[in-house]
Amino acid sequence: MAGDGYYTAHTGHYEWYTPIGLVEKSRQALGEHIQLDPFTHPVANEIIQAQHIITEQDNALIVDWPKVETMFANPPYALGLIGKCCRRITQEYHAGTYQRAVIMVNNATETEWFHELLSISTMMCLPAKRINFLNHHRELTIQRNSRGQVIFGVGIEEARFDAAFREVGAILKNSPIEVRIYG
Repeated sequence: MAGDGYYTAHTGHYEWYTPIGLVEKSRQALGEHIQLDPFTHPVANEIIQAQHIITEQDNALIVDWPKVETMFANPPYALGLIGKCCRRITQEYHAGTYQRAVIMVNNATETEWFHELLSISTMMCLPAKRINFLNHHRELTIQRNSRGQVIFGVGIEEARFDAAFREVGAILKNSPIEVRIYG
């Protein structure tokens, strides 16, 4: 899923990994285990420690996903790719491939893919500050992130999600609805 790198933080690299603290909070919200990470890299999985991973070479947009209880996803933010990734995440949820998930994406509230994720989420966290992701050397990208994120909780008990992410930012409860696109 490499590409032209919509989100490169002006470095020329498109691989940005979730910081350890947010992975730990995701594990806490999911019940301590991450079974599937469908948009990952082996370096990122050293931190995430998912039982099943799907890498760029495997192509999560076309391969079958294993059926699991928990999933963590921080899909690639590349323009044109993020929508396809979020659509697949939503389709796999409706197919029963996973029961609970933490999904981290840009807070692009005006996009169709954002509303697709919103339609399956029950909770979300709006981080109080921009996230410093890890670069391809697993070093923090201090002040490189030019966009805010949202962390969606799918199928996660409200109290568990709140306990995991309340220190990160505002926690909002959501009532999943059918996606309606206007315009």
